[in-house]
Amino acid sequence: SGKSALAKKDMQLFQQLMGHGGDGSELLATALECAEYRVVVKRALKAAPLAGPEPGFAIKGKAVRFDVYPLKSLKYLP
Repeated sequence: SGKSALAKKDMQLFQQLMGHGGDGSELLATALECAEYRVVVKRALKAAPLAGPEPGFAIKGKAVRFDVYPLKSLKYLP
């Protein structure tokens, strides 16, 4: 059985622009080139990381996982 619920409208637009499916590795590469501090990718809990560099760490929930690709440390203001 597949998913039956529609994504929210902003996500529907994003899916139309980017297309469905694919592994997202090209999008990850672009995000890593453009990001300043980090890239965070939401994945299914048991899904393999995207092709490319390994994430620095992951934050796991009950159903999803956020793979974090740190690029440089944040500067905190005193």
